[in-house]
Amino acid sequence: MKQFLKGRLDIAKALSSNIPKTYADVVLIITTVLSACASLRWPGQGIDKKRFIELLVQHSPEDFHTSWVSIPALINQGVIREEETRYKGGNSTRVFCGEEIDLPINEANVQYPKVPKEQLRKYCYASLIYEWLRCGYAHEYRPYESVTHFPASCEEVRVSYIGRLIGENLIRMVSFYPDYLMSIAEYHISILVSEKSSPPTTWWIEEQSGKENDTMNHDERHTVKSLFYRLCKQEKQPFPKKYQPVDAPLKMGVYILRKNKTILHVGRTLHGKKGICQRLTDHLRGSSSFTKKVMEQLCGKKDIPTSTLS
Repeated sequence: MKQFLKGRLDIAKALSSNIPKTYADVVLIITTVLSACASLRWPGQGIDKKRFIELLVQHSPEDFHTSWVSIPALINQGVIREEETRYKGGNSTRVFCGEEIDLPINEANVQYPKVPKEQLRKYCYASLIYEWLRCGYAHEYRPYESVTHFPASCEEVRVSYIGRLIGENLIRMVSFYPDYLMSIAEYHISILVSEKSSPPTTWWIEEQSGKENDTMNHDERHTVKSLFYRLCKQEKQPFPKKYQPVDAPLKMGVYILRKNKTILHVGRTLHGKKGICQRLTDHLRGSSSFTKKVMEQLCGKKDIPTSTLS
C-alpha cells in the first residue's frame, strides 16, 4: 500500500508542473491519499472527517501547523471582526501569508476568548483542508468559495490570503500551496501503519470547550508526540559496550535508548558540562537511576545491553 500511495503522489508531482491548470487534480489526489492513510489507521464507516482531521492534527509534526487557525476564515464567517486582526489600521487590502496572520489554536483561544474552542477547531488548517479541499473537489470537483488556486505570494509558504471583491463584500481568499499539502502527504506515507489502531475516546474535532484544562493537556501531548516523532527519525547510533567511550553531543538535549524496536527510555539532560554525552556515560557506567532500577528489572543485570540510541 505504501508504494501504491507513493505512486499516486508521483502522479500529483508530475501534474503540479502545470499549476494552476492542474491544481484541482493535484489537490484531489493528495487529499485522497491522506484519507487513505487515515482509513488504514482507523478503518470504519461514517468517520472519514473525524479521522482525517485527527491524523493531520494529532500525528503530524508541529511545524506543519495543521492545528493553526485561519484568521481570515473566521472573518469571512463573521466569527470575528477585521478590526480584531492584523487587517486593521489600513491593512484591509494587504496580502498575508499564514504565519503573518494565523495563530496556533491555543494562542487563538487566548486572543479570542469569546470564540468557543470547537469553533476554532472548525477553522483550523486540518479542518479546512478536509472541508474546503477534500470534500469540495471529491464531491463537486471544485473547492469551497473562499479557496483560490492562484497563490497570493511567490514565497515558499503553507498558506496565503488575498482579498477579492464579491458584490459589495471583500472576501479573504485562501490558497493552500501544493508543496505544503504534498509534504503532509509524504510524511504520512512515511509513517503509514501496518495494523489498525483503536479510535480515540474523543476525536480531536469533537472535544468540548468546557474542558479547558483537559484540552490544554491534549494539545501539549500533541506537541510532545510531534517532537518524539522527529526525534525517532534521527540517525541511530550503536550504544558502546561497557567502558568504551560514548560518541554523543556535548550539548543539553533529549535522547532515546532502544533495544531493537523496543523503546526502553526517553531521557534528557538539563545540567552537566558534557550534556547528553555525560548522561549516556552515566547510563553506561551504571550510575543512573534508569540503569540501576529499570534495566535491572527488564534484563536482570545492571549493564546496558548492546542497543541503539537516538
